[in-house]
Amino acid sequence: MNPGLDGLYAQTLERSEHIPHFLNVISTIALLQTPLPTSGIAEVLGIRTCDVVNVLVDLQAIIQVPGTDDIPVTLCHTSLRDFLTIQSRSGRFFAHPRHHAHLYHRLIKCELEHPRRRAGAAVSFSECTPGIAYARQYSAEHLNRGHSFIEQSEIQSAIRLCRETLALHPGSPELIQVLADAIHWAAEPRVSPADSDLEEAISLYRQALLLRPSGDEGRWLSLHHLGYALETYYKRTGDPDGLEEAISLCQEALKLQPMPHSNRSDILH
Repeated sequence: MNPGLDGLYAQTLERSEHIPHFLNVISTIALLQTPLPTSGIAEVLGIRTCDVVNVLVDLQAIIQVPGTDDIPVTLCHTSLRDFLTIQSRSGRFFAHPRHHAHLYHRLIKCELEHPRRRAGAAVSFSECTPGIAYARQYSAEHLNRGHSFIEQSEIQSAIRLCRETLALHPGSPELIQVLADAIHWAAEPRVSPADSDLEEAISLYRQALLLRPSGDEGRWLSLHHLGYALETYYKRTGDPDGLEEAISLCQEALKLQPMPHSNRSDILH
């Protein structure tokens, strides 16, 4: 801990705390798995890019704000993230873990609204905005980190929305995986003791993987999530075949994300 820096952080943040969306924007920047540009932050939160810029413009002593809205916003020092995520240090500026749950809901809406606006059209990675690309890769991570703050009724609502959107794009591996992620979480023992949800999630992950052949840039993600679901199945049933397949899938995913790719840490975890 650096008390001197803590004081600097608090004094600087005070400059913008009266601005609309302040804590929402700051908490999001602190909890993002990888930096987003101002346009991506705005897209994820459902606000305007200028709203994000208004919050950040007086914080450039501690947050690097690019001059354009397509370059990621980054922290001047990693200790700022530590400050924001430790309540005893940040006080009213604390980025509460429940914000992960808020981000999950926002990411699901962000990802699903795009194909709903384009019913009948293919959804490809090349068309992704920064917010949608982030949602496709990290929504499940925020769901996992914020699970204790998400009600079962909320996850069931997300599952219904996923099913409705998937009906418009039945061959979309991205949407199949979003649905599988939600069902997988609902199948966790702490939420539901039934095996049927977990089996459905595994089946959906397999469908998504089949739709992502060798060379598809999203294949590693399907391998990783299917492997994690099979690990869950092994822990619940003791089936050694499930564990062996999970290890094999994760090994393949690692090969698709060679060193020093940042996604390797997600797979290894």
